[in-house]
Amino acid sequence: MKKIVVLIFVLMCSDLFAFDLLQIRSMHYKAIKDENTCKSLIKYLSESSDALDATSKAYLASAHVLMARHYWMPNKKLESFYRGSNMLDSIIQSNADNIEARFLRYCIQYNVPSILGYNKNLSEDKEILILKVDTVKEQELKSAILDFISNPKKY
Repeated sequence: MKKIVVLIFVLMCSDLFAFDLLQIRSMHYKAIKDENTCKSLIKYLSESSDALDATSKAYLASAHVLMARHYWMPNKKLESFYRGSNMLDSIIQSNADNIEARFLRYCIQYNVPSILGYNKNLSEDKEILILKVDTVKEQELKSAILDFISNPKKY
């Protein structure tokens, strides 16, 4: 009986600390254009980065890349970009089946200037996204993936 009570308590606490992926996605979308939202997202995810799942870590990495857009100084732009892109590549290397992480990388690689040389995974990610998009359960995410793949210039 004691073990059951402890198990229920642990499960309840884990729900309290779980990150709301819908909120993270929403903040990420706003962070593209809004520096303060980008900073808030990085802070929000960095505070408990050890407890994050691979998808949330991918959003943290992507937020670092997005933050590069908001910096004015070239060295800060590059530092933030490389921090995020290296983090994202590492996450995907460890979690190759994470469709959402691959989608974030695909979007980034599609949109960054080619002079940065961060486009080596475009074909691979696109192919995997097309093959596995049907496994995505959330309809909104699935639609976003299909929409971006079919019309990336819209974004």
